[in-house]
Amino acid sequence: MKRTRHLLLIGILLALFLLSACEVATPTPDYCLPADLTAPAILVGTGPSQSGVTADLTPDLPWTAAYDCVIDGYRVEVAPDGDFASPALVIGQAGPTAQSWAPTSDLEPATSYQWRVAAVADGAIGAYSVVRYFFTGPACLDSQRWAVTLDSPALGAIVADDNPILEWSYPDDTCTPEGYLFTVQEQPAGTVALSGQSGPITSFGTGISYLHDCTRYQWWIQPVIDGQASETYTPWSFVTDFSGACPGAPCDASSLVAPTPLSPPDGASWAGTFPVVTWDYAYPACMPGLIY
Repeated sequence: MKRTRHLLLIGILLALFLLSACEVATPTPDYCLPADLTAPAILVGTGPSQSGVTADLTPDLPWTAAYDCVIDGYRVEVAPDGDFASPALVIGQAGPTAQSWAPTSDLEPATSYQWRVAAVADGAIGAYSVVRYFFTGPACLDSQRWAVTLDSPALGAIVADDNPILEWSYPDDTCTPEGYLFTVQEQPAGTVALSGQSGPITSFGTGISYLHDCTRYQWWIQPVIDGQASETYTPWSFVTDFSGACPGAPCDASSLVAPTPLSPPDGASWAGTFPVVTWDYAYPACMPGLIY
């Protein structure tokens, strides 16, 4: 009888051993290593548009990412004017399953922002996504249609680059235009060297050479509000000198002659709200400085 009991006990223990051997242990994922934290992908076509103005001051910022290891979550950075070292940088935290984040308090109105996101694991911050930008509203109304302030090239500047960056600013800091038209025109021939339209961004640069050496140019910017380009703008002039060897010297007062007004013609009646003023100028051999 005892022998039977011993055999039964041994059989039970053997069955338990075989059963446990057949069970597959569920592995516990480890934390991601820094090399595993690849950059999340920003979703294009969702969230605030790069080419428009968003009226939402707490916009939803979406991305997509997937990791085979454990992460703590995501770090989101929203930088005014693209300055990620700014004291005004907004930093957000999202959970490991999150695929979007929105600020918990309003961003500044009429401001350009850039944002990026990175995964975080065991205190380590992974690679950041590509930087995307957006502009907060409100969009400017027709009553806020002002002439743009031109910043660079400066009025009367001698430019050494054949593709300088154009920079400007909008004088009303309470709203954002929908976009801008920009034009660079050779003087006095009137040949357009560069023209185009941007979104709300207040600068334009291109790697394509579009200027000739030893030539005077005028440039201007027209804000687009309610779908219409403003007729109010002030051209600024600059001179190119790529090698520093262009003929002529800076003009003195005795070298400057009176411009010839072109439009509106003398005695004309102007039906529009914002008349466009144009003129011609007979340039002397020297390089004119400030010309209005």
